[in-house]
Amino acid sequence: MRGVRLHDLDSDRLAVSYRCPETGERLLHCDFVAGCDGARGATRDAMPPQRMRIARQDDGTG
Repeated sequence: MRGVRLHDLDSDRLAVSYRCPETGERLLHCDFVAGCDGARGATRDAMPPQRMRIARQDDGTG
């Protein structure tokens, strides 16, 4: 996948778009977006602070 973008994160119509080399552009409407891309990932910067909830699953040493 390439060109992943998050859309309408401050609304109730969350969406994720991406470009698939085989099928082209796709848009997925979501009930939830999980940003499992780490502390420096794109999801954290894209999410409006009032819609974000952070959960850590490590010991905090890494």
